[in-house]
Amino acid sequence: MTKNATRPATTRSRDATRRATRARRAMMTVAMTVAVAVMTRGARGDGDEGAKRGAIEMRADDLEDYLARAPIEVTIATKFYAPWCGHCKTLAPLWDDFARRGANENIIALSVDASGANAKALNAKFNVQGFPTLFFFKGGAAYEYSGKRAVDDLVDFARSPSKFALGRAYAVDDATNALVFAKPPFRVLLRDVSRGIARDYARVVGKHPQLLVAVFVLGVWLGACAVGAAFFFTGDYAAAKQWREFIARNADAIRAANAAAAAADASKGKKTN
Repeated sequence: MTKNATRPATTRSRDATRRATRARRAMMTVAMTVAVAVMTRGARGDGDEGAKRGAIEMRADDLEDYLARAPIEVTIATKFYAPWCGHCKTLAPLWDDFARRGANENIIALSVDASGANAKALNAKFNVQGFPTLFFFKGGAAYEYSGKRAVDDLVDFARSPSKFALGRAYAVDDATNALVFAKPPFRVLLRDVSRGIARDYARVVGKHPQLLVAVFVLGVWLGACAVGAAFFFTGDYAAAKQWREFIARNADAIRAANAAAAAADASKGKKTN
């Protein structure tokens, strides 16, 4: 009797179902990638114009389902952008070059228009607070890219994102194909808070440049106060405190010396008279 024959029929059936599900997901991922690429090329135009573009355009509504079906060993590089964003327009040709390079290294590059109302929930889930935002999905974790905007750097990051950034692990809800993120570590929360503060400060200063001057003047004033306090506490104040402590320790001796000096002066005065 073989080893598989000794296993319960329900267990063998469950394992077969899981293998079939994984195979079906992999096939659907490949089919979806090809279909999206074909539709994107058709929308952009045939011929040379269509061949110039490398990244796959994807709707925000389809992203989670696509990621849920993607094989775990494939890196899905996703650019969240807005059509009106100047930085996004500058990044577009470089992102397409990266997509063409990544096609030979098990990397799929996507471009997702996340500026519409239908992308609000997606932006909240992935913590997209500005454009462009780059996320790399690999091995059941999401990694945000904040490095140099260069093709070689993007490819290096895509090969092994965990070497360069902290990842947020996620699982797939089999019922809905939605991504369910694990609670982020404290370092990720601290990074997000600091980035949010820096982003808000830059936005406020951009609208009110005079605040930058006010902050500079305030910083200079606080620095001067700190230097003055340092001199006070470490200089004159410390010397005066040491002198008072010396007087207190030698009060009896000082009084005796003063009495002796007064007596000597008195005796000198009598001799003079």
